[in-house]
Amino acid sequence: MTSNPMYHELTKAVNIPGFFVTKFESYPDRIRLYIQRRSHVARCSRCGRYSGEFYDSKNRVLRDHDWANKPCYLVVPRVRVYCRYCWAVRVEKLPFASISGTFTTRFIDSLVEQARYTTRADVAFYYGISEDTVGRLEWQALQKLKPNQSRLKGLKQLRCDEIAKRKGHNYVTVIVDALTSRVVWVADGRRQQDLNGFFKALGARGCREIEAVCIDMSRSYIPAFKKGCPNAKIVFDRFHVVKHFHETMNAIRKSDILKSPESEKAKWRYSRHALGKNRVDLTTKQKETLDWMLKEKPMIAMVYQLKSRFSRIWDVPTLRGAKISLTRWIQRANQIQHPAIKAFCKTLERHRAGILNYHLFPLTNGPQEGFNNKLNVVRRRAYGYRNVEWYSLKIFQASTPKSSIHS
Repeated sequence: MTSNPMYHELTKAVNIPGFFVTKFESYPDRIRLYIQRRSHVARCSRCGRYSGEFYDSKNRVLRDHDWANKPCYLVVPRVRVYCRYCWAVRVEKLPFASISGTFTTRFIDSLVEQARYTTRADVAFYYGISEDTVGRLEWQALQKLKPNQSRLKGLKQLRCDEIAKRKGHNYVTVIVDALTSRVVWVADGRRQQDLNGFFKALGARGCREIEAVCIDMSRSYIPAFKKGCPNAKIVFDRFHVVKHFHETMNAIRKSDILKSPESEKAKWRYSRHALGKNRVDLTTKQKETLDWMLKEKPMIAMVYQLKSRFSRIWDVPTLRGAKISLTRWIQRANQIQHPAIKAFCKTLERHRAGILNYHLFPLTNGPQEGFNNKLNVVRRRAYGYRNVEWYSLKIFQASTPKSSIHS
């Protein structure tokens, strides 16, 4: 190794164990660093054993991290060794690059990490390479995130929700470990049969170990989990249940608007937000509209009184108290003679057990709704995904901590 202090500092800057810099070349559009191994041994690319018998050598040029806003290339002599275990001549396995390709592994990791937050075209433009190359390298890196048995091991509580993969009624179902907030499965579609692959991968024993599943009141998810996870308690997401009540309240508001005379049409302008928001969050005009509705529209006044009581059902500390609160609320609501509120009460009776199971397993899909917002950004950045497998891997990547993506 040369004793030149500059090459000593360059060796520390390159930071590749077992190699040192022997030459430095700077050009207007690139930088070249020639590196050499410290010991006279190389690793067989097939069996992984070391050998000191070199067959021949040829320089290999690898793209590395940029230096001073210039592309940096490492020139390393790649040797072929005679492996006594394989009884053949093999290309050596470099610790910082793959067998084929023109990039170092750390450069690929940096490229893939950048593609996680920006478009493929932007990454290609920044590094001066083709979009197809960026896509190929990203696809190879994302293969490490494919679900396996270790990801499905030890599951106890789940959250399940759907999200669009592109415009139209095209959805994927995302299943998350409720205890770790880690995505464990992505299914193409949201039908009952679309979840059969998850139950099959989970196994009979794994399905029996599931204690609770938080879902919305979907007609496909309910029978799927009742059949696939027979011991699991179905917990309906409280925010979806409250959303159904707000839709019922809005239906009553619309029916009153249709019955109102033409002189009152302007007074309904802020009525939707006035009923949907909390009173402390209302604007001045919304408060005026709410006060007018509570004074002049008796049916809306009765429904609005039920609104605050409905949210308190989940705040009751005991299961017995929640049962009593829900029963009393349904009795009061049934006194309102409107088909929308009658239908909502029947829905509550039909899903009563799933609503009350919240007091056994206090699960909500609130964290998953926030995660869905992140996935919507990923989808919009790519202008939608037609390849479901690619979108699934991007979902797994989005749920993976930054520090462990390439570990």
